[in-house]
Amino acid sequence: MFEREAGRARLTRLTADVVLRDAKLRELGQAPDRNYLATFNWIENKQPLGKGKFDFIHHADDFVSLAKHSQKERRVQNFIEGWLDKRPQSVFKVC
Repeated sequence: MFEREAGRARLTRLTADVVLRDAKLRELGQAPDRNYLATFNWIENKQPLGKGKFDFIHHADDFVSLAKHSQKERRVQNFIEGWLDKRPQSVFKVC
């Protein structure tokens, strides 16, 4: 009987842990399109994983932003960076 109760308590703790982790992941927010595309292009070009192991990159909604600041607050900076990314020969691009 004691083992059954201990098992239930352990399962309850694990369930609570999974729910908390899920909530924290959902709080992160979706990765900006620019960041997703950069990751997608890098994986497509370098193919660092085995064949068939990088199908996850086709699901942009699954990518999250790990940045602590809001991407919405960086609209101008994101616009400029995106513009420069599309023009690799720009005289404004430093590196």
